[in-house]
Amino acid sequence: MTATVTGGIDGRHQSVLVNADGSYTTLSGAKEVGRGKMKPAEFAELRKALAESDFTKLPRINMSSRPIADGLTTAVVHAGHEVVTDGSKPVPALDRIITALPLPKGPLR
Repeated sequence: MTATVTGGIDGRHQSVLVNADGSYTTLSGAKEVGRGKMKPAEFAELRKALAESDFTKLPRINMSSRPIADGLTTAVVHAGHEVVTDGSKPVPALDRIITALPLPKGPLR
């Protein structure tokens, strides 16, 4: 699965690719900024969040009808299905997945 966060005042473009074994690669723009492996409990939470979300049935686009100044957009791709959110519309199942991801934290590198 992959997730990409873009936008914001800092022009963010951060991504994470999580493999089936819990290993992951993080990118900032086109630059690799990290590799790691999720702790078993973290990976179990991500898998559980995905399974309980019925991901392929989540609304594909969850965006405000008006632009959000300096807002962030997150696109999550899993099992060939993409779901996009700007956080303006509550989608608890999607929020749980995003929270479980090992996305890069802090400022861009």
